[in-house]
Amino acid sequence: MIVGGVRLVQLIGEGGMGRVYEGWQEQPARRVAVKVMRPGFTSPEALRRFHREAEILGQLDHPGIARIFAAGSFDLMGTSLPYYVMEFLAAARNVVAYAAGLTLDDRLAVFAQVCDAVASGHARGVVHRDLKPANILVDAAGRPRVIDFGVACWRDEAARATLTGQVVGTLQYMSPEQCAARPETVDARADVYALGVVLHELVAGRPPYDVRDLGPVEAARVIGERVPPPPSRLDRRIPRRIDRIVGRCLRKDPAGRFADAAALAAAIRAPADEPVPTRRAWIAAGVLGLAATAAVVSLPWGGGQPQERTTTFDLREPPGSELVRANNARIYREPFGAVAYWAPIRQREWAEVVYRLEAPFPVADVTLDRFRVDAWNLHNDVPFDPAAAVHLEISPDGEHWTEVMSSTPAGGRKENAAFAAAVRGARHVFFRARLYETNSWHQNQVHRAQFLRSEPGLGSLPKVTLANQPR
Repeated sequence: MIVGGVRLVQLIGEGGMGRVYEGWQEQPARRVAVKVMRPGFTSPEALRRFHREAEILGQLDHPGIARIFAAGSFDLMGTSLPYYVMEFLAAARNVVAYAAGLTLDDRLAVFAQVCDAVASGHARGVVHRDLKPANILVDAAGRPRVIDFGVACWRDEAARATLTGQVVGTLQYMSPEQCAARPETVDARADVYALGVVLHELVAGRPPYDVRDLGPVEAARVIGERVPPPPSRLDRRIPRRIDRIVGRCLRKDPAGRFADAAALAAAIRAPADEPVPTRRAWIAAGVLGLAATAAVVSLPWGGGQPQERTTTFDLREPPGSELVRANNARIYREPFGAVAYWAPIRQREWAEVVYRLEAPFPVADVTLDRFRVDAWNLHNDVPFDPAAAVHLEISPDGEHWTEVMSSTPAGGRKENAAFAAAVRGARHVFFRARLYETNSWHQNQVHRAQFLRSEPGLGSLPKVTLANQPR
C-alpha cells in the first residue's frame, strides 16, 4: 500500500486510535515511520486528537523528539483516513529495556536527555500526558526519543481538550490529578510525576507501585493515597540524592514537585554533593486535646564560634523536607471546618508516617515550637478510645530512633527533654509518628489518633527549627 508517497512495509506498532508502519520513502530515499488512523476510530474527537498530535509534533524541534516530515489524508474504501510521516528509529527499544545493562550513572545520563526533550515541549506549552517507557524509545546509537503525542495538549488547552471525569493517559504512570479526572489541574507537573515513575523503574528495576492488575477505581486510590518507599529500599546502591529526586517527582500535591522537566533535568545533573532543592513537607504531630507545649533542647556541638545558622520548617508552606513513607496512614479531612491530619486507615493496626528534614549544616540544636502529642481523650458525652496512642520519635539516619513525646489516655503525655542528643552532628533529621486507634467518632468521622493536624486560622501550626549552634 502507498500512503502519501510512502510504501508501507510492515506494521510495527498499534495504539488506541492509530497504527504505525515501517515505510520506504522514494524521495528522499529513506526509511520512515507512518502513523495512520485506524478505520472505525474516526469520531470527531479522535480526528481532532490525531490532527492535534501532528500539529504539536510539527512545532517541536528537538533531537530527543521524533521528527515529523509530512501529514495528510488518503482514501481507504471510501473513508478518508489521516496520516503523518515521521522519523524511523532503527532497532529501537523502550528506555527501561535499553537501560537494563547500563551503570547507574549512564541510566541517569539517558534519563536527563529524556527530560531535556520533554522540557522542550514544556517550554512551548505542551504537556505530553502519557509519558511511559513504551513512549520513550532509544535508537541503535543510544539516543532517546519521546514519541506518541496522541493525548498531548497545549498547557492552556488541557481543560478544553478533556472532559471533566474523563481519564487520559496510562494508569501505571498517571499523576493523582489525572486519575481524579480534573483536567483543569493538569500541567507540566503531571509529566514530572510520570517521569518520576519512569526514573524509579530505571534505577530500581520496577515502578514504585504496580497497579496493572487493579481496576481503575482501586488503581486511582493507590496512586492518590499510597506513598511508595524510596528506590534505595529496593537497591541500597541507589544514593539518597536519587531517593529525594524521585520522592519529589511523586508528591501527591503538584505544588511539591519540580515545576517542569527542565528543573528535573537540572536536579539529575547537579553534582552529587549539591543538595536537591525541595519543598518542605509537613512535619509535626498534633491531635485534639490539651494545650500545646513547646519542647526546646540546646546542645553544644563543634568548636570555635562559627556564624549562627538556622533553618525553620513551617507547616503552612514548608519547603526543605520530604515524606519518606506512610504505612497504613492517609490524610483525612474533617467534614466541618478546614481541619486535616494523618490518621490510620485500618484500626487495630499501627500506622506509621516518616518525614525527613534536610539541614545545610551539622545540627547542634533542635527546637520544637507549639508541638502537641495527645491521644484524644475527651471526658464528656463523646466516647473516647482508651487504647489510642501517639508516639513521636527522632532519628539521624531513619533507622535508629529515640522517642521525643508520647501520649495515651491512661498514661497522659510524656516528653524526653534530651531527645536532640540523638541527632547532633547529623545533616538529616527524621521524624516518625506511630499512631494506633481501635475506634473513631463515626458521627463526624473524627479519628482519635492524629498526626500533623492542621487548623488554619488558629495559629497552632507547629514548627521545627534546626540550628548549627546551641540557642
